[in-house]
Amino acid sequence: MAPDTARQDALVDATCRATKLSWWSTEADVLNSSKREIIDAYDNAESHAIARRVSERFLVKRCVPGIGATEFSNQKHAWEKLDGSDIGNRRKMRIPRPVRCIQDRPPDSLPFDFIVMEFLDGVTVEDSLGEANVSAATKAIHMIFEKTAKSDERRQPGPVSGGQASGFPWGDSYCESAFSCVEDLQRCVDKRLRQRAIAKGQPVSNLPLSGRQFGLCHMDLELRNIIAMSNGDIAIVDWESAGYYPAEFELASLTYWAGFCTGERREVMEGICVSMARTCAHISDCNLLHLVQSQSLAWSFGP
Repeated sequence: MAPDTARQDALVDATCRATKLSWWSTEADVLNSSKREIIDAYDNAESHAIARRVSERFLVKRCVPGIGATEFSNQKHAWEKLDGSDIGNRRKMRIPRPVRCIQDRPPDSLPFDFIVMEFLDGVTVEDSLGEANVSAATKAIHMIFEKTAKSDERRQPGPVSGGQASGFPWGDSYCESAFSCVEDLQRCVDKRLRQRAIAKGQPVSNLPLSGRQFGLCHMDLELRNIIAMSNGDIAIVDWESAGYYPAEFELASLTYWAGFCTGERREVMEGICVSMARTCAHISDCNLLHLVQSQSLAWSFGP
């Protein structure tokens, strides 16, 4: 993914027309703009957030090096599979359509990746905790797994584009190796459970994954990543950690993030978790995956 992205950037920079992005820029403008023009539009945006609106139709998100290509691929896959799905009461699930990913590797400053994507107008559910929004968000969360698990397409576990998984339950960094099959995922999970059990002087537990149904899991569904749009639809953003896992992985990540919430936000997250738990056949897996996360945070894993 990364080499192709670099070649695309070089080709665009060599052939683009000399124009600056403006508030009225079209998708063609975005695709034909140089890498420098996109970065300048990001730097000059009024917002100081990580994701900044640079035109009426598009925003640019800055990512740490190497993350952008993975997130772009995950989000494009989610958009293709899920965007426009009906979640009831005339509401739809929306995924911002990713348009372009660029890499900036300046010799004299910090490197970054940048993702250009569709702008979807709304506020986070974290800032709009109305019952209707929470209900629609819960239905959207269910649909992420259910709609992709029903597909006949067989995929390897982990990130859509391959490579090392990040986010829950792999701590603050990456899993030490990519997953080419379920057995690879099993090995990484069991290694953490075994090392934690040894460190605590406890019996070793395993989390059997063979024969499980895998579907797309977001893995970072904090309320700030769920957008209540101005037209009533629900948008899901920030697909960096997404991948194909059993449904219990999504539930475990939800219960994990709920533990960091307080007050009404915690009540909302716990309600979403209860709803999600009704469709999970192996609830006890969540406790084991929390142990995997704890061990990932405590240790650095080699090959």
